[in-house]
Amino acid sequence: MNKINNIKLPNTKETSNYNDKMNGYSQENSSDNSQFYRFKDTSRINTKAHKRFYLHWEFWIILILAILSVAPIGSKTNLNWSFGSSKTSKSDSSSKDDSSLEDVIKEVKNFADDGMSEHETYKFLTGDSFNYRKETVKKAIKEANIDWNQVALKSANNYLGDTSAKSKDGIYKLLTFKDGSKFTSSQAKYAVEHIKADWNKMALKCAQNYVKLDSFSDSEKGLYNLLSSKKYEGFTSSQANYAIKHVKVDWNKLALQKAREYQNITHSAKETKKWMMDDREPFSDQQIEYAISHLK
Repeated sequence: MNKINNIKLPNTKETSNYNDKMNGYSQENSSDNSQFYRFKDTSRINTKAHKRFYLHWEFWIILILAILSVAPIGSKTNLNWSFGSSKTSKSDSSSKDDSSLEDVIKEVKNFADDGMSEHETYKFLTGDSFNYRKETVKKAIKEANIDWNQVALKSANNYLGDTSAKSKDGIYKLLTFKDGSKFTSSQAKYAVEHIKADWNKMALKCAQNYVKLDSFSDSEKGLYNLLSSKKYEGFTSSQANYAIKHVKVDWNKLALQKAREYQNITHSAKETKKWMMDDREPFSDQQIEYAISHLK
C-alpha cells in the first residue's frame, strides 16, 4: 500500500490540473454536496454536443412542415373569422340605434303627409331603406299622434288624381289591399264616405278609357257589365248607365270589329252572324246587321 501511495504521476499539465482540483475538493466540507459544483466548469459542458437548436437543419425541416400543415387551417379560420366579422358588423349595423326618437317621428309624419298608411309607414321605416329599430318606429308612430282616417282620405284623393278612373268600391279595395296601402276597414270606409267626387263622371271617364283601347270590341251590354261588376270596376248601376249613355263611341264600328274577329275563326259570314247573336253580351240586331253587311 505504501508503494502505491508513493507512486508519483508524471508531472504533466493534465495531471497538475487534476491534482489541483482534487486538493481543492479535499479542503472543503465533504458533507456539503453543493460545494462540489464549485469545481464544475458548466460553461463548457456539452458545448459541442448541444448546439443551439435553430442551427440544426432538422429543426428547419420540421418547422417548414408544421407551417405547411397549419396554413390551410389558418386560412380557413381567418376566412371564417372574416365572414363572421362581416355578419357581426351587419348585425350590429342592421338598425339605427343612434337615431333619436324625434328623427323617426319626423319620418312618420312625412309618410303620413304623402298619404301612406300606418302599415306602410312601419314597413318602410323598418325596411332596408331606412333600417330603424322596430321598437323605435312603433313608439314614434304612437307618439306622432297621426289621424289615420285623414291619411286614408288623402290617399283616396291621390287615387282620384291619377289618369285612371275608379269607383268608390274600387278605391276602398285599393285602400285595404293587403299588398298595397293596407289601411284598416274603418279608415277606408271613412275615406270613401268623405271623398268629394262625381261618381257619374268617374264612370264615364272609365268607359272612355275602355273604348280607346284598340283591342276593345265589346257591346253596350259588355261595357255596362265591366263598369258595374264588383269583379271589375264596381260602379253602381245608375253610374254605369250614365256612362253608357254619354260615352262617345261608334257601336256599329265596334260590332264590325267583333264580326271580323269571329270571321277569322268561322270563315263564314253566316256562322259569324250566328256567333254574334249567340254571344252572351250581344250587340243590337241593327248593329249586327251592319257588321255582317260590311264584312269582306
